[in-house]
Amino acid sequence: MKKLTASADGIFDFAWSSDSSWLAYSEGGNAYILNAKSGEIRTVGKGECPGITKSLSIVIERDNQIWLITGNQERVLVSSSDLVKDAPKRIPTVSHDGEWVLFVVSHVYDKRSESQNAYPHRHFYGLVQAEGGKPRMIGEQFYGGGAVFFPDGKYFAHYEYDSTGGPQIHVVDLDGKKRVSLPGLHPSISPDGKQIAGWPKGGGALVLHSTRGEWTKSEVETRILSLPSSGQRRTAANPPIWLDNRLLLVDDSENSLLRIDTKKDKPEDFKKAPVPSARRRPTMVISPSREWLALEVEIESGFELRLVSLL
Repeated sequence: MKKLTASADGIFDFAWSSDSSWLAYSEGGNAYILNAKSGEIRTVGKGECPGITKSLSIVIERDNQIWLITGNQERVLVSSSDLVKDAPKRIPTVSHDGEWVLFVVSHVYDKRSESQNAYPHRHFYGLVQAEGGKPRMIGEQFYGGGAVFFPDGKYFAHYEYDSTGGPQIHVVDLDGKKRVSLPGLHPSISPDGKQIAGWPKGGGALVLHSTRGEWTKSEVETRILSLPSSGQRRTAANPPIWLDNRLLLVDDSENSLLRIDTKKDKPEDFKKAPVPSARRRPTMVISPSREWLALEVEIESGFELRLVSLL
């Protein structure tokens, strides 16, 4: 285990480069990238929710716009006037191959939403090429949650919770066509793209969706995997993490991480890593190579960023 840096404010919003060599993160209102092998840390600058493109440029959220940082050069990738004028553009998510960026167009007034949910705004998803181009709108949601790309980059999954449909995970292609809606929150996609794990409302279990072929309702099978009961549940924003196409790492207990074999549904303690800190933003992520696990760990004086080898 490597202890790489510390912060009084917190270290979160992790994102790996496609080759698993660099880790981006937010800390104190700034973005940084870190070399997983050498421990070298480089300051990107003001911004949050960083992602890393195929050419190792950095995508960040700054002042309600999406920016692209390449070396010492900075430019706006998605401006406040794009798509919906003055609507904040937030939470960029870079695809696994580093070629596409999903982002949220937030707080767009909508009369239909107000009548259905007593909430006068909606959120939309936009898409833009990571190295620049014209952004386009590809999806919508009521009460917004984060998005995650499938490994092949052809689809993404996002979740929402609204009073008309409850907690839902939506699988959407890059043209904005919704393939299927499934129960759950905080989706996590297996390396082969054939399974989605998520949380039900209230936690305490895992929802596991598996497809026999395509992501359509007729092809998907859903199971509930039970977790050990606990007197105190953590309220972390970490989705389940796939160690491979069978094993899941779950941050849902008070004092430990759990490893779940989805073929056996038998949780056991995962003792290689400490429990990540609990907050409303992601504090744990696995590298694309499945070699490293990055965590924010709470210590007496604040927080530490640690890298755990999974080999």
